[in-house]
Amino acid sequence: MSQRRTQGSDNVQIRLNMRVLIWGGLVLAAIVVFGLAFTVGRLINQPAASSAPSAAAPGAASAPNSSLPAAPGQAPAQSAARPAQGIDKPSDTPVPVPLGRRPVGSEVAIGDNPRLAMPELKDSGYIYDFGEIGPQDKVEKTFIIRNEGTKPLEIKDVKSICGCTSSLVSNKTVPPGGETSLKIQFDAGFERIAGLRVTREVKVASNDPARPEISFHIAAYIRPQ
Repeated sequence: MSQRRTQGSDNVQIRLNMRVLIWGGLVLAAIVVFGLAFTVGRLINQPAASSAPSAAAPGAASAPNSSLPAAPGQAPAQSAARPAQGIDKPSDTPVPVPLGRRPVGSEVAIGDNPRLAMPELKDSGYIYDFGEIGPQDKVEKTFIIRNEGTKPLEIKDVKSICGCTSSLVSNKTVPPGGETSLKIQFDAGFERIAGLRVTREVKVASNDPARPEISFHIAAYIRPQ
């Protein structure tokens, strides 16, 4: 009788030990899974946290927001980026005409030839600047072409690089020592150039053998619309 009771007690104890082992294993597995999930979560969230903008320290100055309206009497904030339409007004000085495109004048021996000269543009590098004009303005300037040679000077052609510039020569044949006038008109409304500093080349072809074709530049700043 006592032997049967001992065997029954052993069976109960074995069942209890198995339950303890099973529950212990489950608890341990849950702890391991939780620890892995916590670690993975920290690794995933760490780059996002480092890329987020840091909050400004108390008292630190913040950058001005150019999108905010300016206070009355205050100039609006300027954006750091240049407008795609063009360059700013101040002193974008037009590029002088290359030496190889300028009138020769008396620097080369004239001999028995005509010689085209434009003395009023010599000191400026053969540039005439109209200054600041409106986006629809038409401006003009009359230049003097002088023949410093010993033979008649023939003005064969005057042309520009765009249709915004037109020209008119008063006399195409200039005697030795004589002069003729060249009127140049610039139409700012011909192109979409509001807000730009522009330079246009004018070419003059003649029978001057020292330089059969010379160039000079006209320039202007066109106010924005």
